[in-house]
Amino acid sequence: MEVPDYSEYGFEDFLMDADFRAWVQQPTPETDAFWRRFAAAHPELQATMEDAAWAVEHFTIRPHTLPDASRQRIWATLSRHYDQRYAAAAPADETPVLRLPIWRQSWFRVAASLTGALLVGLGWYTLNVPGRHTIETAYTETKQVTLPDGSTVTLNRNSSLTYADDWSADKPREVWVSGEAFFSVHRHAAPTATAPTRPSDAFIVHTDLTNVEVLGTQFDVNTRRGKTRVVLNEGKVKLTRPGANESLLMQPGDLVDVSPSATGFQKRRVDVDSYDAWRDGQLRFDQTPIRDIISGLEDIYGWHISLRRPNLASQTFTATVPADNPDLLLSLLTESFGLHIHRRGSVVTIE
Repeated sequence: MEVPDYSEYGFEDFLMDADFRAWVQQPTPETDAFWRRFAAAHPELQATMEDAAWAVEHFTIRPHTLPDASRQRIWATLSRHYDQRYAAAAPADETPVLRLPIWRQSWFRVAASLTGALLVGLGWYTLNVPGRHTIETAYTETKQVTLPDGSTVTLNRNSSLTYADDWSADKPREVWVSGEAFFSVHRHAAPTATAPTRPSDAFIVHTDLTNVEVLGTQFDVNTRRGKTRVVLNEGKVKLTRPGANESLLMQPGDLVDVSPSATGFQKRRVDVDSYDAWRDGQLRFDQTPIRDIISGLEDIYGWHISLRRPNLASQTFTATVPADNPDLLLSLLTESFGLHIHRRGSVVTIE
């Protein structure tokens, strides 16, 4: 495969290059070394690369064709957000003088030139196919979403939620989730009802592997690593598998794993507080294997972690640390297991 001549790249080229985007979003030691060597060899492109990397981190590109009017609305929204942000930072007695970053100068030209691309901005704000909304979070944030029926969803880092505009009484309330989300579902059915009596009584969360059907309850759904995990805090939920005649009724305190490589549902009892502590800005581990801690850090912070002591993977660890200070967790692991942990940006080595 022919390697592009990156020395000829501009802002738009880096932004749309799959290898560049992969390095920014999910770096590996090899790709990190390559792009850092390239930047060092081409100092004239470093500012352009930094602006393109910022745009990759804060914007998502989805397949969809936009009419001109939609492009104009996207641009107006981004411009307004930028102006408000910098105007608020300026002293009251001064007129802000803005130096437009490269992405601001170039972004609408990119939007106009893309064939079949929908631009999604600022990590969480999204513009979507008519009739649907998709809310996304970056590696640096969580977000609470209020749905049309008053139910609330808290999205963990690096997650997304999709739902329709039309939540009428003649159809179930449905959402689609990727990553991790905690649901507090507003009950439509009568207090004594144990099953939906009308279509909109049902609330359904769709994942790739299972559907979570509820009336009104609180629960956490995690779809990372190609699996689905549901933890029920209160109420009752029914799990079904698309295309299979399987179902399971969960009780509060149940954790159920669904895997494409296994049939049925794997259920066990857990302390639910350990699984939704992220909503309170905490990372909580209770006799958690190191391999699972590593997977969690990679999923929610976008880190690439190399464990060079395989015998450590099955050892367990218990701690609670602030979610905005994951380096504290690395320090605790260092002291607890006598490790040498090195982190450079998003690349972490444990030895």
